[in-house]
Amino acid sequence: MLKTVTCVKIIVCIILKSNLMKSTWTAENANSKLNEIKNSADSDRIEILDGIRRNLKDWAAENFRLTPNQEACRQMLPREYWEETGFMLAHAIEKNYPIEITVSPGDIPPDQIERKDTGEVGWNQKSGFTVGYKFHF
Repeated sequence: MLKTVTCVKIIVCIILKSNLMKSTWTAENANSKLNEIKNSADSDRIEILDGIRRNLKDWAAENFRLTPNQEACRQMLPREYWEETGFMLAHAIEKNYPIEITVSPGDIPPDQIERKDTGEVGWNQKSGFTVGYKFHF
């Protein structure tokens, strides 16, 4: 009985510590995580990008502490949104394209937040290929 109680306490402590180590979902923290990914070793970056591409919804929850409204919004968004956004974000990071991430404040009700992903791709003879992505979560 004592071993079981100790095991449960250890597991609870690990889970609590894991949640405390996560950053809050803000634009500053999202952009910091983006820089961390961009600066990681190639093998680590490939693994992270595969996770983002495969399931951005779960990746976000695993890496950030969400407010109740942000979590409600995460659950509400359709699968297609997560698939397209995950693919675009992973591709932009992979290609080292300029990325701007903004995040709605955590106290806004989910039904009042509009998510937007935009990509601007262009080419001209003077400057060549230009690209930039904006993600508003």
